Amino acid sequence: RGGGVPRAPRRNAALPADEENHISSLGLSMVGGGILLGIWFAILIAVVVARRVVPYEDLPQLHWFEAFYTTGSLIFGGGQVVLPLLLSKVDAWMTPEQFYAGLGLVQAMPGPLFNISAYLGGLLGGAVGIVVCWLGLFGPGIMLIFGVLPFWGWFRKFRLYKLALPGLNSASVGLIVATCFQMALKVRSISPFPDASLMIGMAAFCFVNLYNLPAPLAIAICGGFGALAHLAHTQ
Repeated sequence: RGGGVPRAPRRNAALPADEENHISSLGLSMVGGGILLGIWFAILIAVVVARRVVPYEDLPQLHWFEAFYTTGSLIFGGGQVVLPLLLSKVDAWMTPEQFYAGLGLVQAMPGPLFNISAYLGGLLGGAVGIVVCWLGLFGPGIMLIFGVLPFWGWFRKFRLYKLALPGLNSASVGLIVATCFQMALKVRSISPFPDASLMIGMAAFCFVNLYNLPAPLAIAICGGFGALAHLAHTQ
């Protein structure tokens, strides 16, 4: 979802055998890819070191950028997996309630989950925070993708990689499942009505997975359930 992308070939359309076997690189040249990977790594080291040297009060934007850049560099397993790590990075600057409110908002909007960086950046520092945090979270993935692609034709021939691929895929799914449980327990612990929150979360799951409701509609309905639970809790 997002920007304009050229029309892709049909899912089941295979490359000719001779063309598939002769793919050596994609996108940039190997030199260009290596330079891009070097830039990504240099920025990672620079921001980690600078964060330890520069106090937060002197340059908060550096600390925001480091938190989002290191998260975007180290994450594996998909957008959902980034959430617990990102929450641990920003918990000194905002409450968990603010964080999960942004998660609900981003889930109801089109676009990738990483757009939560714009919401969190807005909370931290307005327009400047939006730019800093959005670039920090999206930048590493973009550089890594275009940096690794030139080596893909060479890398994909490794027998060890082919043998490990099913395990890598399973680990990615397992991380997402673990993240879901971790977030569910966290939201329940901070809710003023924990049992009702758990039931609302289960209702959202059923709406989307059993009844095929669009995610924005399911979130809106569960938001109404949350308002009713809040009214019942205050009476």
